[in-house]
Amino acid sequence: EIDTTANFNSPALRTDTSSETTVDPGGEFYFNKWYYWRFKGVNSYDTSNWSDTWTFQSTTNVYQFQPANKSVNISNKPLLDFGGISGATGYQYFLSTDSSFKNDKPVNVIGQANTRFIVNVMYGATYYWKVRAYHAKDTSTWSATWTFTTKNAPVIASPNLTSPKNNAINVPPGKVTFTWNANGVTAGIFDFQLAYTNDFSTTVVSGENLPNTSAAINGIKENLEYFWRVRTHKDTLVSQWSTVYKFTTAQSVGFADEVAAQNDFKIYPNPATQILYIASPENALVQQIILQQMNGKILYSENNNQTNFTSINIEKLKPGIYIIGIRTNNGLIYKRFVKQ
Repeated sequence: EIDTTANFNSPALRTDTSSETTVDPGGEFYFNKWYYWRFKGVNSYDTSNWSDTWTFQSTTNVYQFQPANKSVNISNKPLLDFGGISGATGYQYFLSTDSSFKNDKPVNVIGQANTRFIVNVMYGATYYWKVRAYHAKDTSTWSATWTFTTKNAPVIASPNLTSPKNNAINVPPGKVTFTWNANGVTAGIFDFQLAYTNDFSTTVVSGENLPNTSAAINGIKENLEYFWRVRTHKDTLVSQWSTVYKFTTAQSVGFADEVAAQNDFKIYPNPATQILYIASPENALVQQIILQQMNGKILYSENNNQTNFTSINIEKLKPGIYIIGIRTNNGLIYKRFVKQ
């Protein structure tokens, strides 16, 4: 007899008869349980007393083997290896970068022998994992939580920017061709970004998976400051962004000949909260005001009665950086201002 109580009277009681002195009781045992067992002899003439009662404890949980606990520099395709439990019909495991496993679901592995398998994980991350076994009657407690940290991703060199050169001035507006070299990386593709600010929060152009080391961009405005950068993709690797280059575009030739320098145009206060004032030189009468977002989207356009002084209400604009276009009888210039 085998039972979970010393009185051998629980629903889990198992009895068997055998002509041998060893018995396989069969079926599943509960995990982490104390069991009691005893024998007695039987023949055609008599039955012996029960033997002394012995006890044993069933397996409590699964034990991990590898990756070793707190190991580092592990592959991004590690082998998870843990000890199997006799009688288990399957296992569940958690594998996560969150030690609480709060938003994760356990993965099922069917079959007693499936205790070694490869998983795909991220580079440069710390993972936590634990395992438990199950069968039709019971599920074990979770194993201890082990950790391992994967090695950093292989790196490839960032591109070198070549043109327009850093801090270039008087770059002709309209169509600008940007060039760079791959810095020794062969068969790569490129991401390109062009913006009005060096944090690229005001991106004008964003191109991905460019096959060549150049990009021709139309619509570059005159008399503005731009920032640009490039990065490389090769297979599964991505470089860091290149050094950020800056350049400033020129005014159109006709406008430069006929209108005073841009510094003669005043917009104030800058930053502004409600009203933005615009003052132009005497020989440049304001005909039109154009308000744009940094991405070029026009928010407001109004004709002016050709004066040297005007204003616009910007109270309803969200805080940020904007462009104001000032068209005069001599041409068009752009100014940037900050709305607080």
